[in-house]
Amino acid sequence: MAQVSNRFFVTAIADGQVANGYLRCNMPLQQFLNPKTNTCDPDWSVNMVNGTDQTDHPIITAYTRLGGSDKAPQQYKWYWNGAEIAFSGNNSVQTYTKNGQTYPLFIKGTDASNRPTLKINGNIATATNVDQDVISNRGTIESSGEALEYSMDILVRISQLAATGHQGFIEFQNNVAVITEAGGSVTLLPVLYAGTEEVQPADFQVKWYLEGVSDYSSYANPTRFATMKSGTQAQMGLTLTEADITDNVTVRCEYYDKASTPSKLCSAYQEVDDQVDDDYMYITHPQGQSNANLRKDQSVTFTIWMASQNDPTQVKTAYQHFKLKLLNSAGNVITAQIGTPITGDTDYTDITKDDVTVIGTTKAAKAGQVTISFDLAHDNGDTISGVVVAY
Repeated sequence: MAQVSNRFFVTAIADGQVANGYLRCNMPLQQFLNPKTNTCDPDWSVNMVNGTDQTDHPIITAYTRLGGSDKAPQQYKWYWNGAEIAFSGNNSVQTYTKNGQTYPLFIKGTDASNRPTLKINGNIATATNVDQDVISNRGTIESSGEALEYSMDILVRISQLAATGHQGFIEFQNNVAVITEAGGSVTLLPVLYAGTEEVQPADFQVKWYLEGVSDYSSYANPTRFATMKSGTQAQMGLTLTEADITDNVTVRCEYYDKASTPSKLCSAYQEVDDQVDDDYMYITHPQGQSNANLRKDQSVTFTIWMASQNDPTQVKTAYQHFKLKLLNSAGNVITAQIGTPITGDTDYTDITKDDVTVIGTTKAAKAGQVTISFDLAHDNGDTISGVVVAY
């Protein structure tokens, strides 16, 4: 049985007004670093030709709102991985050098509607920065003489090509990525590149894994997993059926060369959804479902249980544990201990309760329950989210 997850959100508000917003970019925020050539793809550095920059740079725009309507911020700052970006005028103090010229890494400004913008004016993928970055905009919006705080983030996905210069990808056969019918299946196919050249299937081999699963003995045809596969692309592919997935699963493909003692080249990941499965995680509180707004001195208690997708009273008894991870408005794990610590897991706590009334007179032998206060939300950027996992 796979794990099932869902989320709830809590917002701390003042005088019935909520200051919030979102960040959008004019292009995908993803960059690859090739460690052999120390080059980035795409290349976001300045490319001057006849005095004109030819590079198509990412531009992040901040859309701020108050009570559901657009409202310009009173003041704001930009952050990169939690650290404030320092500027001299509109150019960041942090710079880089190319072809003997020095350029700012970031440039701030506004768009035609006076919304704050941030241009990424250079490459941010480096040998020491090949994970997931966060760009944030934080500030205040004026409401009836009071400055209401807001915080919003956007992710920059950074990956490094393997030291061999290889990059793996996973494709869906016939573009079928979701199981939508009983008895349905999806087939994942491995693709491998060496630099910009695609590697032929005859020249590599793969192993498939399901993240979080170490024992495949309960699966049909368990040798599909953690076993070296070679041959054509189809022969190296992995087919998952409805029985393999509950709700969602992350698949990992490891790529190896064809040496007598194979060396690992790289890994790739892909998610597969099962929209047929009847198991569903319900998250409710006395005034609603997975979202709650709190004023000062208020709190909210969420009840979480597993039941039929079509009937919340048909409780699923196979799920015996519920664990919680809390995230602040910047997407970082909140260290406040709510629930029981889990040995070996610093991000999650156990919130499992016995014999809980979940809806009407229906009880669940095992359910999750957690209480969130206004102060906890307010102290963590005014908006926090909870990721709950049942297993």
